Amino acid sequence: MSGRIVTASTEDVPRDRRREYWEDVVARVHLRMEMAPKSDTDFTASLFAVSLDDVTLVQITSTAHSGKRSKRSKDEQGRERCFFIAAQRGQVMLRQEERESLLEPGDMALLDSRLASEYSAAGPVAFLGVSFPRTELTQRIGGLERLNTKALAHGAPMHRFTYHYLERLLTFAPEIDTPELFRMKSHMLDLIAVTVGRLRVAEVTGSAYKASLLHRMKAFVEERLHDPRLDIRAVADRFRVSPRYVSQLFRDEATTFNGFTRQRRLERCRRLLELSRANAPSIGEIAATVGFGSQAYLNKAFKRSFGTTPGDYRRSFQSRAGEP
Repeated sequence: MSGRIVTASTEDVPRDRRREYWEDVVARVHLRMEMAPKSDTDFTASLFAVSLDDVTLVQITSTAHSGKRSKRSKDEQGRERCFFIAAQRGQVMLRQEERESLLEPGDMALLDSRLASEYSAAGPVAFLGVSFPRTELTQRIGGLERLNTKALAHGAPMHRFTYHYLERLLTFAPEIDTPELFRMKSHMLDLIAVTVGRLRVAEVTGSAYKASLLHRMKAFVEERLHDPRLDIRAVADRFRVSPRYVSQLFRDEATTFNGFTRQRRLERCRRLLELSRANAPSIGEIAATVGFGSQAYLNKAFKRSFGTTPGDYRRSFQSRAGEP
């Protein structure tokens, strides 16, 4: 697990250097912010993180403080990121643009690195955070407009499930073998997408009926990705609308039906490529399983999307995950 688990604490840091130290730690592991502790001399904080390539699950505890980020930011690879926050103890106020939410224990919210943000904790707090490339979410659910800082209350069953999954994953991470931990990354992102996606249905601009219909169309597509005959006509027939209407619903999210379907197939392909050697299907079998007409077509589409071939991706993943 070397290099996958990261811990940090202000305990042994001189009090007059804690703010600077903590800003640097959080920036490297989670999110770059300009901090303002309630008291520099009394400020204490600790961090426990599980780092999985471009995704990080972190738990932070601290005394009262606030922070802000005034600029649009990207990671070292030039990608915009999202930050999914789950409050565990105390209260955290989040602000982006003109929207703000007060998170209490069990509540969750999304932050978008494209927008300036602020947060504040009036007293001791603990929270979970997941940092990941923004595209990991937009590929799953589409645009994120008006979703940032919107509180996901703990009451809904799906919200509770996601919250406790993150808690348990963090708890057991040191005991889980690295290859399995890497594979659980996709499950974690899928849960976040489902949780945020439910909010999107309620928040998306325009007709609530259209939002709900698009949500059901996407679910229909997900269930039939294995079928190479899946096309816009099949979706239109299933929901008794015209292909043009289906196309318009996807265009409203700045994508296309074919683009969404292709990307979801590629994401499923990527997950199959991450299976352990003992369970790994051949690339030709994967191409058939995810609905690509041929291995050659899969190779071309996969490289265009991820910058590498399926075979090279599998070898690289197994190497990073520490598989023999």
